[in-house]
Amino acid sequence: MITACLLLATLARAADLLTPADFRDAKRWEALEGSPAVEPATDSGKPAVLLRCPFSTLEGWRAGWDVEMTPDLTGDKWITVRVKADDPEAVAEIVLYFESGAGWYRSGAGGVGKTWRTLKLPRAAFGTEGTPAGWNSIRRVRIAVTPAAKRDVTVTLAALAGTSALAVDDVVTIGPWQGVAEVGAAFKADRALAPAWGAAEVLLRSAARARNLEAKEPQDLLARARGILVDAYARAQAPKPGEFRAGWCHSGDAYGMGWPKVVDALAQNGFNAVFPNMLWSGCAYYPSNVVPVAKVVGQQGDQLKILLDAAHAKGIQVHVWKVCFQMGWMADPAVAVPYRFAGRMMVDKDGKQGEWLCPSNAANRKYELDAIRELVAKYPIDGFQLDYIRYPGDEWCFCPACRANFEEGLGVRLDGWPKPVLEGGKYAAQYADWRRNVITSFVLTVRQMMKDVRPEAKLSAAVFSDPASCRKSVFQDWGRWIKDGLVDFVCPMNYTDSLPEMRARLKSELEAAAGKVPVYVGLYATYGADRNQAPDMAVAQIVSARELGAAGFVLFELEEQVVRDLLPVLRLGVTSK
Repeated sequence: MITACLLLATLARAADLLTPADFRDAKRWEALEGSPAVEPATDSGKPAVLLRCPFSTLEGWRAGWDVEMTPDLTGDKWITVRVKADDPEAVAEIVLYFESGAGWYRSGAGGVGKTWRTLKLPRAAFGTEGTPAGWNSIRRVRIAVTPAAKRDVTVTLAALAGTSALAVDDVVTIGPWQGVAEVGAAFKADRALAPAWGAAEVLLRSAARARNLEAKEPQDLLARARGILVDAYARAQAPKPGEFRAGWCHSGDAYGMGWPKVVDALAQNGFNAVFPNMLWSGCAYYPSNVVPVAKVVGQQGDQLKILLDAAHAKGIQVHVWKVCFQMGWMADPAVAVPYRFAGRMMVDKDGKQGEWLCPSNAANRKYELDAIRELVAKYPIDGFQLDYIRYPGDEWCFCPACRANFEEGLGVRLDGWPKPVLEGGKYAAQYADWRRNVITSFVLTVRQMMKDVRPEAKLSAAVFSDPASCRKSVFQDWGRWIKDGLVDFVCPMNYTDSLPEMRARLKSELEAAAGKVPVYVGLYATYGADRNQAPDMAVAQIVSARELGAAGFVLFELEEQVVRDLLPVLRLGVTSK
């Protein structure tokens, strides 16, 4: 039985931002961009509102509603929103915007469930749009819901609050479960987990009695309780024989850790592959005669050779990861200058040059292919992965090379370029198809080259998570690549801390692959030292991906804290030997 003390501790210690009148009066809410009006409701005798999201027919990228309010949130550490959904896998995020001055504060959170969940958004994690005037100058809040699947869903909203002390119920989140009652019930129902709940409940009860939950003692108790629960949950999971387990590493020198150290950590923690970012359009981490070489190669040696020697000695596969048609943030800025003067960069509809090389430019295609061929021929890699193998968006590219190539294929000279190929133009659909073919034909060219140069190596692609959407938005037609046999596997980038969203994405990806190639799902591990994927959520996503049929997973990414803190947790269960 959950103790009365813990039940009391689940009550929100927060300042409500939405009033009872806000919940009762639909006229206080302004529906945005064709969203339906909110509907007042009650749930367990308490006021709420229904936010109906017609995602099956949605033309935009969100459903949204505005409510006027003037709170002072300068003293709050978190903004919390209490929600549930009738179809959680159709919801990507709940996104909150606070209007202030000439701009907005913005942040979002996933993890909506069928039962009530309190989503916690650290105020420090809010980004800005425009120039907001401060958290004490809020004029209104915008609540948006973004889709993870093209299915209609109803989100029920019961509370929006600001707080500086999360309740115990808000802290106790383990894997797929949230809140004392839900976590406790799940653990007690499992013989392997029940002892851990007994030990953690004692600590949670002590923390719940604290007058100031922010004080060091209750915080230490909560941390110890969570540690017990995470450890037990991780240990309760079983490994999957023959599974592909890997990690991307965005740094060609392993963020200074040294490749032997990273390889040792992968081998010790049950991983069998690594995707090192060794090649950009403007930087190579090995001696190259095609691409400028990173300074670290002269200082510490050929990073790809060092990795291959260490990895193959431990039975770890190496799939070199290339960022296509981009100089990269690791390259010397001067590298791009000649390409700009030569008109080889992408151009938007207004004629402004961007940061990417145009993929239809013959010189660019030869440059990229020569770089890949050099690497594939020289090094005994297990595979090669194409990333950024797309356009930045449908607003690119309208450069002279694109115009000439498109007009040549069309057999028509177009006046008023680029108007005829923009949305609503006579040739807009044909130009979209043409850009898709530009990308697909390059994948085909790489495929043919690799069959000649190193046929035993696998060719793969890191792809956007929604196969139907990215075909239109960035002209990445990876469903066709699979159908035409151009890739050996795909790694859809499902970077989210929401388990329902990850599941929804993966289902559509597996459907697109249709069993023709393995799907190694890309999972969010970290975007930086200050924003880590909770280890129990990483475990939950791996377990769920297996249940749905993924043949393996790739973590993004192998930064030091992930190697040090997350991999050992996975070894307790899901990647144990």
